[in-house]
Amino acid sequence: MSSADSLAAPSIVGSYEPVIVAGDPQGTPPDSPANRVDPNTVSSPFSGVVSINIRYDNQSFICSGTMITPRHVLTAAHCVDTTDLGNVIDITKPGNDVRVVLNGSNTVGDPLRSIITANKVTMNPNYNGFGICPPNSGLQGQCLNDDIAIIELPTDVPAGIKIYGLSNLAPATGSEFTMVGYGTSGDGIAGYNVGPSFRIKRKGANIFDVYDTDDEQGYSPDSPWEVWYYDFDGTVQGYNRDAWCEFAGVCGNTLGNDIETHLGGGDSGGPSFMKDANGNYILVANNTFAATSVAGRQQLVAQPPASAETSGTLAAASFCTPTSSGSAIRCPSPARWP
Repeated sequence: MSSADSLAAPSIVGSYEPVIVAGDPQGTPPDSPANRVDPNTVSSPFSGVVSINIRYDNQSFICSGTMITPRHVLTAAHCVDTTDLGNVIDITKPGNDVRVVLNGSNTVGDPLRSIITANKVTMNPNYNGFGICPPNSGLQGQCLNDDIAIIELPTDVPAGIKIYGLSNLAPATGSEFTMVGYGTSGDGIAGYNVGPSFRIKRKGANIFDVYDTDDEQGYSPDSPWEVWYYDFDGTVQGYNRDAWCEFAGVCGNTLGNDIETHLGGGDSGGPSFMKDANGNYILVANNTFAATSVAGRQQLVAQPPASAETSGTLAAASFCTPTSSGSAIRCPSPARWP
């Protein structure tokens, strides 16, 4: 564990990356990336959302993640995949490491602001690389399932860093969820124009619109739901942008200019939260990718050009592997991943 702030300027992992984006700065009410910043305090409900520094081959990358035990972080598998082919980072190789950055405090030297180097990293065994379908499946296009990894720490995080429970049921379409991450930001008019940061996290919300089922079962309609999609609704030049309404007839209203959000580079691996019956945030998904509305879900992008109408973009959250019953979606305990 280190409390030193030795964090170089990050790059964004891979070619297809997510971040928390604000609404229209001239909308009602007006919005900006600064309005979405969550404070680095233990009183924040998101103190257990961490940034992750992945270093290999003289490169340094940023992702986001969620504390699910005092020693385990759930994130996206593609964040720790060094080849985009399902090869987990070798943290025993000199120069390679994965560091978890805590943000329960802004005081330098406070253990709640520690940087902890991981001692183990594992991927979901069904993850074959970003967008790669299961071997011999015959599936065409992008398979975006199973993009989940677990980072293990050598010591518990300090008391005060929140630990989140895992949902044991797949949420219904139409459910509202909250996203948190450390990635690139901007707004729905200008596009991405604020860089990622290991020390600044943002939050926003959206609604699950449609889903994909299990790619290992050929996307059979009877198989468990594994990937959820949303869109970034909003009004641009007097026109309501609602991508899933346009593409699939799944229509809905925006949550509001200062609430609805979209992902950007560096938000990969961050949480999609819902609340349980007691009002506690529980993890229902990790955030994985973004796509333009012009070309649909097959056309994945790192970020739209500044002139893009990003209120029409799509993105997805990858859920955990199904239980043996096939009726519920649950993240396996870290012990199940050798």
